[in-house]
Amino acid sequence: MRVTAERVIIPPVCLQTGRPFLNSITGVVGLRDYELMMVLSPQVDEEASAALLERIGQVITDGGGSVTRQEPWGTRRLAYPIEEFREGNYVLTHLSMEPDAIGGLDAHLKSVRDVIRYLLVKRDTKTSEEKR
Repeated sequence: MRVTAERVIIPPVCLQTGRPFLNSITGVVGLRDYELMMVLSPQVDEEASAALLERIGQVITDGGGSVTRQEPWGTRRLAYPIEEFREGNYVLTHLSMEPDAIGGLDAHLKSVRDVIRYLLVKRDTKTSEEKR
């Protein structure tokens, strides 16, 4: 916390840990943009897939984040078999989330049986701002 002549400046804090987001260069980190690509089991029907995506969205919002956009890509053939599946339902999700809360999302995705693969990457801030 910094005190100036006019006001008290309190940095934002993580909802899970209660620690402030501090960056050595700019001071405050805050939310970051991420892309989450998931490959869902082809045995999951549309209703179960929608429920699964809703639960994952709930984990994101519980971690202090928000889902910006979600794009179902449909069923596609896999380059190699994963857990004896030759096809998978691809879903691309754009989200904003606090860096400390990513561990909770990662743990949830690992525990869901119907997510056979996923990749979570931090989006480049220059690319994110250009597309908005």
